[in-house]
Amino acid sequence: MSARVLLVEAVEKRWRATAQALRGEPFELFWSRSVDEALRWVETHPVDIVVGDERLCGPALATLAARQPALRCVLLLGPVEDDVAKEALADPKVVRVLRRPCPVELVRRALHDAVARTAEASALPATPRAQVAATLPGLSPATLGKLTAREREVLEQLVLGRRVREAAAALGMSQHTVRNHVKVLFRKLNVHSQDSLVSLAVRPWVRSTAA
Repeated sequence: MSARVLLVEAVEKRWRATAQALRGEPFELFWSRSVDEALRWVETHPVDIVVGDERLCGPALATLAARQPALRCVLLLGPVEDDVAKEALADPKVVRVLRRPCPVELVRRALHDAVARTAEASALPATPRAQVAATLPGLSPATLGKLTAREREVLEQLVLGRRVREAAAALGMSQHTVRNHVKVLFRKLNVHSQDSLVSLAVRPWVRSTAA
């Protein structure tokens, strides 16, 4: 089955050059001239991957992802600051950030990577909310309150026995982002290994009855 790719590109010449270079690849290509046009398109058409420039960063990508939860993004950035690229990479929906001008071969590889990420995420069974809530019995409500939602999700994935790669796919994050969350969990929970982290999370917590 072909992956549905939406290219957000104002310059028709670039769109046609990309489409020509990707001929024969397992992608069904669509073209939007602007972010607003792309937002209207995804309201009624399924999209697997969106490709565009820095206009997709932040709120625009969040809106696209809200309408297409399984969507992945490849960004083609121009002469922007490095912190823009770093912030974009921190978004779990962003698979790759490329600098323009870049060979179409790099775009092709990025699209195949995005397809693979989507397939990995869909292959992992979803964790029911009730099961997730019961996976951290070793942490008191006060301790849980110190963790961000993302940190709790990463910890829950580790408790369920998933490797970093599997947790990243299940949560729609990069492996680098998952590892960063694990480092923060080590610090917040005062442990020094993943085994200790999991052991602490599943050890039954007993509320003190002392006055």
